[in-house]
Amino acid sequence: MSKLKLTRLEEGYRIDGIEDKHQAVELILPDKIEGVDVVEIAGGAFFETKLLQKVKFPRRLVRIGDGAFDSCAALVELKFPKTLKSIGEHCFSECFSLKKVTFQEGFESLAHHCFYMCQALETVVLPKDFKVIASGAFKCCENLKNINLSENLEEIMYDGFAFCHGLTRFIFRNDNVEIGNSAFIRSDTCALILCHKGSSAEHFVLNSYEYKQDPKTLDIQYFED
Repeated sequence: MSKLKLTRLEEGYRIDGIEDKHQAVELILPDKIEGVDVVEIAGGAFFETKLLQKVKFPRRLVRIGDGAFDSCAALVELKFPKTLKSIGEHCFSECFSLKKVTFQEGFESLAHHCFYMCQALETVVLPKDFKVIASGAFKCCENLKNINLSENLEEIMYDGFAFCHGLTRFIFRNDNVEIGNSAFIRSDTCALILCHKGSSAEHFVLNSYEYKQDPKTLDIQYFED
C-alpha cells in the first residue's frame, strides 16, 4: 500500500490521505501507528479514489470526516467498527457500486447526504439504538430494499429517503418519530407507512402534500393492537 498521510492528534492519529490514491484498489488501514490508535479519517481523504473496491477500517476508528470517500465509484461494501461514532456529510455520496453497509451497536446518527446517490445500495444494517437519519441521507438510493428502522428512532429529516423507489415499506414502532417534509417522496412507487393510530407517523402521512395529492405514492396501514 502507498504511504499514508497522517496527523498526530491528542487522542491518536488521523489519516489524511494516501500517496498515489488513484491507483488504490484495496485499503487495509492500520489499527495503530507506532503503538498509537488510529481514531479518525479526515474529510476528503479518499475523495474520488475511483478504483477503490474494499476498505478495512481501523479497529478503534471514531470519526470519518465530510466527503472522505465521496465518489469512490467502485467501492462495494462497508462494515464499520463498533467504536465508530460519526460519519460526515457526503461521506459516501456517489459511491455507485456500493451494495451493503453495516453499522455496529453504539452508532446513533447519519449526517446529511452521507449516502446520496448510492444507486446500487440494497441493504443497510442499523443498530437497535440508532436515532437520527439526516436530510438526504439516502436520497436517490433507488435500489435500496432493506433497512431496519430502530424502535429508538427519533427523527428522519427532510428528503431522508427521497426517491428510494425500491424501498416500499417503512415500519414505525416508536410513536413519536419526527419526520421531515418529503422524507419519502417518489415518482413511480408507493411508500407504505406502517404505524400506530395517533402516532407522529400517522400525523405526517395524513397531513403530507404527497398523500393529499396522490395517495398512490404514499399510503398508511396500522398495527393491529
